[in-house]
Amino acid sequence: MKNEVCAVGLDKRFRHLERGIEDAAHFFLKKLNKSSVYLEVYLVGNVRMRKLNKKYLNKDYPTNVLAFNASSGFPGDNNEAIPVGEIYLNPPYIKEHGEDIRYLLLHGLLHLFGFNHENKSDRIRMEKLEGKLMQWLNHKS
Repeated sequence: MKNEVCAVGLDKRFRHLERGIEDAAHFFLKKLNKSSVYLEVYLVGNVRMRKLNKKYLNKDYPTNVLAFNASSGFPGDNNEAIPVGEIYLNPPYIKEHGEDIRYLLLHGLLHLFGFNHENKSDRIRMEKLEGKLMQWLNHKS
């Protein structure tokens, strides 16, 4: 079964980004050898991102990306994609800080698949994979 990605601009200012985010997510999922997964990506502004960061991480400021694993706890059946989680991207913050929204999408996606950067070896492993995947994406474009 194919992967399903749904990118939604929760503010109409971000709707023009939806297709590119979906395309990049499909590319990353394919390169990560993932299949039959369902991913939701939300494009939000500073106010909503700050609220999410405060509510779930107790950090009272906006950020560039947040990723939340699916909490459904059931794998679906053979006809349904398995939900992996939600990624929230903050385009105004990302633009203001000169960051790449596709890179931050990938960063959030890797967190959903268990990657982290809590210690040096994990950070190096994650950064190496991010670099390789971004290089492939940029070469494809």
